[in-house]
Amino acid sequence: MTMKKEPPHCWRANLMMIQNNFRTSTLFLNLKSLLPGLALLFLATACVGIPDESRRLQTKDVTLEYHDKQNDRDIDSIDLQHPFSISQEAMETQVLSIYFEHMALVSSKRPVFNKVQLPNLSRLLTRALNNAKPNHYISFKVTGDGGDTTGDLFAVNGKLHWRVTRINGEAFTSKAWARNVQHWRLAPRTGQKFYVKKIMLEREIHNWLISSLDLSNARSTKYKKHKAKIKKRQSANTPQTIPPATNKEQELERKLGILNKLKSKGLIDPAEFERRRKALLDKYL
Repeated sequence: MTMKKEPPHCWRANLMMIQNNFRTSTLFLNLKSLLPGLALLFLATACVGIPDESRRLQTKDVTLEYHDKQNDRDIDSIDLQHPFSISQEAMETQVLSIYFEHMALVSSKRPVFNKVQLPNLSRLLTRALNNAKPNHYISFKVTGDGGDTTGDLFAVNGKLHWRVTRINGEAFTSKAWARNVQHWRLAPRTGQKFYVKKIMLEREIHNWLISSLDLSNARSTKYKKHKAKIKKRQSANTPQTIPPATNKEQELERKLGILNKLKSKGLIDPAEFERRRKALLDKYL
């Protein structure tokens, strides 16, 4: 029995098929060995951008989240003082001290947060600061009738930094040409100042406040200085009162008056007038 000899092109095709199958198997094995590493990389990347439930505090109208400062270039270079110890009473004072104003010719300063939002917001912020990790800052979102108020909070060198990005649905913008945007900025009060960003020149950031922790003491000091200025101004404008004359002074004035009358009538000469005047002054003074 003779074997049928295959044409040359058939064995070449078989050889190429075997080589392709070998390459596919090798690639599959390599990918299989890389799967655990790729899975870990995917999870790590996902965790950086999206905070999990363990990094969130939430009530009906307030949501707080922890974020890694490495994801924010403005905060990354700042040494955060976390965890930061603060009482709820001190936090309530802080929340009520944050004011803003619209960039208009006539605009009054108004609080960013209202008293209805105060209890939940101050309670959660107190808890968040007391438990924050050294490299985490706190973002907040407060839901109100006019829209959401959002921003960030963190502690540096014993002071609180408030960076507000949206008030009642109105986003902050420093661009004068932006359309359909009501321009606003925070309004520093006693014990507060704008954060200054240094790139080439120093520039105040008008939605970023640095707030002293002891605002009550700062306001008390300013009030005392203000009161002292008013008192000084009043004393300068008030004419000095002449103290009432004593009986001795009144008697001297009466006798000098008589002496002047005698001189004017020519009843005594000038030498006698001077002698008697000198005698009266020596006696009463």
